[in-house]
Parts: sequence; C-alpha cells; structure tokens
Amino acid sequence: MNKALSGEGTDDFIFPLFTKQGERVEVLLNATPRRNEADNVVGVLGVGQDITRITKAQKELRQVANDLRLLIETANAPIFGIDTHGRINEWNRKSVEITGFAKGEVMGQRLVEQYIREEYRTSVIAVLDNALRGQSTDNFTFPLFKKDGERVEVLLNATPRVDASGAVVGVVGVGQDITEITKSQMELSRVANDFRMLIDTANAPIFGIDAEGFVNEWNRKAAEITGFSKEEVMGQNLVHKFITAEFQDSVQEGQAKQPIAPVSAAHAPG
Repeated sequence: MNKALSGEGTDDFIFPLFTKQGERVEVLLNATPRRNEADNVVGVLGVGQDITRITKAQKELRQVANDLRLLIETANAPIFGIDTHGRINEWNRKSVEITGFAKGEVMGQRLVEQYIREEYRTSVIAVLDNALRGQSTDNFTFPLFKKDGERVEVLLNATPRVDASGAVVGVVGVGQDITEITKSQMELSRVANDFRMLIDTANAPIFGIDAEGFVNEWNRKAAEITGFSKEEVMGQNLVHKFITAEFQDSVQEGQAKQPIAPVSAAHAPG
C-alpha cells in the first residue's frame, strides 16, 4: 500500500482476507496508485481475484507431490530416473544402498556410459530409447555394477516420464534387486545339471516314464544293456514297445501304482 501511495504499483500480490465468519479468503491483488486531476496520488485502487480454491488445489497437489517424493525416496526398491539425454535425475536411497554410489555422485551423470558394462549397453539403451518413445518395458533384467565392482542383478520396469502437457521428458526405472534370486537359480541349475549327469552316467539302468507311460528318461546304462539308444526309446510306450507280452500286465499294474517302475533288462525284447 505504501508503495502504491508513493506512485509505484504492485502486480500479483497474494494476501489473505478474512470473512465476517472468520474464514480465510486468498486474494491475488494488483495495487495501483489513485491520482487526482493534478496527477497527485490520493489513494490506492486494489483489483483482486479470489484464488482460494486455486490455492487450496495447489496445496493439495504439493502435498501429493511431497508424498510421492517421499514414497520414491524411501521405497524398498531401487528407483532411478534419466532425462532425454540419458543423464540421471533420480536416484533413491535403495539405489544408493545396492550400488554404493551416493546420490550426489550420480546426479547429472550418464547412466549407461557410467554405470553399465559395455557388453550390456546396447540392450539397456534399447529399453531406455523405447521408453523415451513412449513404450514401457516390464521385467527387463540387466546388471548394475557397484562402486566396488561387484555385480548386482536388477529386474527393471522402465516407464516414460511425461510433463503436464504429456510430452516425454525422461524415463523412470523401478527395479528389484534379484541378485540373490539369480544366484539361487544358478545354484539350482548347477544341482540339476549335476543330478542329470549323475543319472546319465550311473552304473545302473535308469529310466523314466510320464503319466501316460511314455519313456522320458533313458540313461547310458539302460542303452548299454538293452541295445536301444536314447533316441530310439524317448516318447515310446514302455510297456507296449519294450516289455514282452507275458510281463506286460504285471508291469502295467506296477506302473499304475508308481509312475516309475524298475524293469529288468532281461525283459526287453531280444
């Protein structure tokens, strides 16, 4: 008001008015000097706009934004973001935890060139480029490497990040650290391979059938003592093709009780 009385107007000044009932009304004000015929300032003219609802909506949006920011920052999953140039602009606590790189170290750095090994860059770039074109990618597995060089397996969902007008301005990646799961799967695969090798090289005939009685396992020893190679018997009906007629009923009965029934090599034809 004093500035207006001194001849200097003020645009877009926000201040509260209070109603007779004590409720607060937000007003956006333009304060203009009021002059007489001699061009002397004799008062102030205020032209306002009630922006109470707009202000309330903005506060609610800020609250939602703060909640989302807190959710991203404290999520128990690595979340990162890049801009359209591939520079990191989001890096939450979990990302810091699993990689060892602090937020201050990575912000503004190029994600692919700095933190993805060369042999994986092409596939990661393809996923990020798709997201920048508006196409999300779910459950993409790729490695991040920690500050100490240790590899971390990440299962990633890459989503386009858009501005208020709907234009894509970057990518948000929400991941899951599956390093231990991957290690467990590799160990299970190793055990399965060892078991497979044990079956195939065992010094005893080992075979298997499915629920329909068709051969689905036939190791080297079974091939050796019967003369039938694995390729010849796989998918064949065990009882009908490889058991002599006088034993078929009894073997069939045992097969019905147990999915895998041992058979003497002497029962095989020839």
